[in-house]
Amino acid sequence: MVSPSTAKFLATYIINLVLVLHRIFADVLLQSSDPPRVLTNEHVVTALARHNADLTKQALDDSNFATDPEQVIDSVIKKLLRD
Repeated sequence: MVSPSTAKFLATYIINLVLVLHRIFADVLLQSSDPPRVLTNEHVVTALARHNADLTKQALDDSNFATDPEQVIDSVIKKLLRD
């Protein structure tokens, strides 16, 4: 059985992974208008550096997380992508 703290840890991991992958995708997409677009180590390092610089502690809502964790994860990701 997964404990609530384990579930929150995994949710935080998923949120951060989605945000880093979004930054990498956006960087590669914007690098050039002509395909093929090449993913480089520099894109990954830059995305991670920017994510770490922007990193803020995001508390997950305990009351909603217990009943609907997918909704909490979805709303946090959408909020952070808009910022």
